[in-house]
Amino acid sequence: MKWTLLHLDASAHPARLEESRARSFQCGALEHGLHYAGPVQSLRWLEVHRCHAPAGRGAGLDGYGDALQAACREAGGAPWVVSLGCGGGGKEAAFLARSGATPSGAVAVDTSPTLVWTALEAWQAARSGLAFHGLAADLAASARWAPGLDAWTGATPRVFTFFGLLPNWEPAAAKDALRPLLRAGDILVLGANLAPDAGGTSGAVRVLPQYNNPETVHWLSAALEDAGIPPACWTPEWSLAEASGWARIEARARFTAPAEARWPGGSRRFSPGDGLRLFFSNRPAAAQVRRWIEEGVGRIRAEWLDENREEGRWMVRCTGS
Repeated sequence: MKWTLLHLDASAHPARLEESRARSFQCGALEHGLHYAGPVQSLRWLEVHRCHAPAGRGAGLDGYGDALQAACREAGGAPWVVSLGCGGGGKEAAFLARSGATPSGAVAVDTSPTLVWTALEAWQAARSGLAFHGLAADLAASARWAPGLDAWTGATPRVFTFFGLLPNWEPAAAKDALRPLLRAGDILVLGANLAPDAGGTSGAVRVLPQYNNPETVHWLSAALEDAGIPPACWTPEWSLAEASGWARIEARARFTAPAEARWPGGSRRFSPGDGLRLFFSNRPAAAQVRRWIEEGVGRIRAEWLDENREEGRWMVRCTGS
């Protein structure tokens, strides 16, 4: 077993978490990293993913395995696989479990140490004997840890995965996070949840049950519980909106009783009727994702859309910053 077990970047330090919590409650919108910050949040998210992720239906994990096989062929040689926002690592594990392309190694990157560890265990079970690195780091701070990643992978070709992250980022901010990491010639395999059919809010209505369910509410409540707000003080509200031209599903906490969010050095009180944005998920149409890729990320080499049009994967040869 060739593991470099777990590296902690300063961007994932507990002090940064408290800064994120303070910003979130002060501005009235939780930053998404708070939903993966600790073991409780991470384990609840894994349950949401198991119950409701589109990858569990349709093409399932095999579709991601196919995309990664194609990406390794496109990269040439024995590339490193770098999973950005690795989650539980199941999609990469589906690829590693297959015969065929053998990468030089794989790197699991996530803001949650619990999820990084979960991914490393899944990868080890799928393909022993490879070099696996884990990095707990904030993708928004990629410029600070990109040199360390380059030192691990050297000049070897690289395949980056960016599965399920685009929905939780402003489109421009996602490009800013990727730019320090992607060298010209790297291969990016992007997976995105989509608004089916013609897209827009009418398409997003069809996928709303993937969010408006007990497992998701239980997951989102963990970030409030960490700040001292019990579930009995609020009720979830779901809405459809548009942002940057993309359909978006939003969840808000509507307070039904007085509550106080606390963090070191500060607090904020909420009164009945107050609202707090918990979460958003962009659901672009496939054509919108294509434009996002082509305008500054790279050249699309292949595209796979699930039959239900709720999820898509793209293989991209990066042009570099």
